[in-house]
Amino acid sequence: MTLGSPIVRTTAWLLAWTLLLLWVTPCAAADRVIAREGRPVTVRFPERVRIATMPEGGAIRGEIAEPLLVAGKEVLKSGARVTLEIGKFEASGRLGKAGKAEIKEVKALAVDGSEIPLRPVFTRRGKGHRVLSVILIPVALIGLFIKGSPPTFKAGETLKMEVAGDCEVLVD
Repeated sequence: MTLGSPIVRTTAWLLAWTLLLLWVTPCAAADRVIAREGRPVTVRFPERVRIATMPEGGAIRGEIAEPLLVAGKEVLKSGARVTLEIGKFEASGRLGKAGKAEIKEVKALAVDGSEIPLRPVFTRRGKGHRVLSVILIPVALIGLFIKGSPPTFKAGETLKMEVAGDCEVLVD
């Protein structure tokens, strides 16, 4: 048997076609689905986040609490990374004024590596202590030393959000 024999050539062609099919088949198995605007998504904070000195544009890390399914296919996996960008931030102040943080932009990492924008539908406020301050001011102006707390997300806390716009995702 030489390299030019019909058996060797046929075997080489069969091997080449088999390798090509094995390489192409996984690519062809993926589908494109569209995560429609308004689909609910739950975001969880794996650890406590205290927004005390975070600058505008600073990022908070969260994760997807429950998978997002579209047409029976998983688009966002449970535990997928979520990034929340701080927009406007007001520090807590004297006389029990609570701190305030607005979330400007939220993105979740989809199964195909693309980012799905989520709609931030909340504003996080810290706890104010105005009643306590008002009671103590007449006593000895102690209320001036009572400060509100900064916005805080507790470990394990979840937030309801939704997909901000239609997004096409490649799924298996």
